[in-house]
Amino acid sequence: MGAAAFWIGLALFLIAAMYFRSRSEAAKHETLRQIVEKTGQVNEAQLKSLFEPVSSAYHGVPRPGTGYRAMRIVGLLLNFIAAGVFLLFIVIAWTGTQPWNRAAIGCAAAAIVALLGIGLFVGSSFLTPPAGDPKDHQALR
Repeated sequence: MGAAAFWIGLALFLIAAMYFRSRSEAAKHETLRQIVEKTGQVNEAQLKSLFEPVSSAYHGVPRPGTGYRAMRIVGLLLNFIAAGVFLLFIVIAWTGTQPWNRAAIGCAAAAIVALLGIGLFVGSSFLTPPAGDPKDHQALR
């Protein structure tokens, strides 16, 4: 039953995406039609800006330092999540609702998440830090 719900949800998402894309294209054509009705001519620059694909606006070159910040933020968040999961399983084991062997598995999972977070945080030191940041990133390395 759950698998069917997943596929139905995925299909609904794709149908909604196609619907909104077609509505966006229809709005562009309506705008072009109104420009032609009002002025009688179409400026080529306006036409190109109206029908330019969205993906071509991104040039594929991220700003320096974005990966550095992203890795630091995700690493820090993973460490806090791991601490919370660890405490959750310890409390569950102490209250006696789960046996200790299941709590140990949960604590091991929390340790894996913490190691991943530490790896991301330390790995960010190999990336270029953002330029113009008032903090001294060299001291953190």
